[in-house]
Amino acid sequence: MFETEMLFRVGEQYGWLAALAVAAVTVMGKVVNRWMDNRYPPKEASEASELQYVQDGSSLHEHRLFLVCNYWNRLGIDRIPFPEKYPIRSEMYRDMLKILISTMTEHLEANIKELSSADSNADWQRKATDTLSKAVADYEHKFRDQGIPEIVIERFRSWNVPALGFITHTIGTLEESQIATDHRYKTSAMLSTVLGALKTAFYDAERTLIGLNGQLTGQNYRGKEVE
Repeated sequence: MFETEMLFRVGEQYGWLAALAVAAVTVMGKVVNRWMDNRYPPKEASEASELQYVQDGSSLHEHRLFLVCNYWNRLGIDRIPFPEKYPIRSEMYRDMLKILISTMTEHLEANIKELSSADSNADWQRKATDTLSKAVADYEHKFRDQGIPEIVIERFRSWNVPALGFITHTIGTLEESQIATDHRYKTSAMLSTVLGALKTAFYDAERTLIGLNGQLTGQNYRGKEVE
């Protein structure tokens, strides 16, 4: 019901082609999310929509992003199959994902109150963008502390640019939205966007570590030579 109403309002405000585009993205997003959740099932994850957090005052600390990421870090990532011929790259892959996911969620959760109580839409956008930028800088710093080779960090960054760009674009769209006018609603929608973008990191990290081939072979990671 809510999605139908939302599409109707988008059609009135931006045109029916825009509404059809939103509908297509929504359907594809649900298909991808269903496939990902079947592969990495978030057993404790809530199915609550953004509207729930606005209407019934549910805490954003219970948002699906944090529940799913908690599952990934505690259990899901370690269950992801990685080619057996790359045991050291497999360790690096899991370490990268755990660092990335835990750091992103830490920064977002720490700033929920500030984002939800922003003084204006422009202030919300500034705080949201700043939170994202600091999280990215922090997880790259932690990659280095963990001993992830610089070439891996740089290659992952280049693969992950579209996902980060999608989050940034969504933040800008939410800032201007006449539908998501509540800052808690904007924040919840941003968290959902981050969840979708984080799912692409699973493949960006895999593509990074498999694709480097000889450029990574022979380097050391956690006291072991990379195959």
